[in-house]
Amino acid sequence: MPKNIISLVGPNTYLLDQNLAKLKQDFIAKHTELAVEVLDGEETRLEQIKQTLESPSFLSPKKMVIIKRLGNNKKSAENLEEILSLPDDATTLVLVEPKPDKRSVFYKALKAKTSFEESKELDEATLAKWLVLEAENSGVTLSSSDARFLIERVGLSQQTLHNELTKLLDYQSKITKKDIEALTEASMSGTIFNLLDASFAGNKKRTMELYNSQRAQKVEPPIILSMLVWQLHIVAIVKAGGEKSPDVIAKESGLSPFVVSKSKRIADKLTRTELRELLRRLSALDAQIKTEVIDIDDALKNFLLELA
Repeated sequence: MPKNIISLVGPNTYLLDQNLAKLKQDFIAKHTELAVEVLDGEETRLEQIKQTLESPSFLSPKKMVIIKRLGNNKKSAENLEEILSLPDDATTLVLVEPKPDKRSVFYKALKAKTSFEESKELDEATLAKWLVLEAENSGVTLSSSDARFLIERVGLSQQTLHNELTKLLDYQSKITKKDIEALTEASMSGTIFNLLDASFAGNKKRTMELYNSQRAQKVEPPIILSMLVWQLHIVAIVKAGGEKSPDVIAKESGLSPFVVSKSKRIADKLTRTELRELLRRLSALDAQIKTEVIDIDDALKNFLLELA
């Protein structure tokens, strides 16, 4: 594989950006920033991409061309083979693709004909260790349990976790669960799970607090309804896994082990018949709000309060 044609691929935008930044920094250290060109592959015409790759650098003996999201440009993606043939030994081509279709010819060509680096999402355990270490490197204490709480609150995106941790690091020398609750923004999927969890636990006060919090953030009832359906579908998938481990269910379903483990808490409280009935009721409620004039807030609150 050509060393001067590199593909940075994968959904972990934090690692992707880190890898790209290092490539740029190393190149700039030798050849100056003026020798780097960045193109938006989604918007740039194929002819301009070819011209950029074929033209020599007048300011340095070598140049780096970074093209982002080329796979989103149908014409350019179809001409990838030609694009890959253009860089000479003086040109380093870096293709950045956060969300390529792994079934596509484009993706397979990237994997086969470039120096391919994939940035995968990390699992909960790895993320928790990374958070603790990042805090420690900044002179701040974060326990493993509070790191896991932060992940449960904001989700598995390493970029989002980095952003939230940055806010917490500026606050004080020891990060607590109370700080995390006060200073970070809970993801909607995490909130919806907690909403269902509180409902099934019979904690009506907490259920209403979480529901009203979403409404205060101007999340509309139809969105909450669709998220409830989505979360219960995940619970149904986990339930169908029976006695299989969360890792096995995750591998077979394509869900993350973290999501499966969380959903299993609810799945274990319900029979398959009960799950089907809950999904049927939500489907009926969805049809009702589209055809009748009803108070959607009251309907959703009643649904949630009846789950206990």
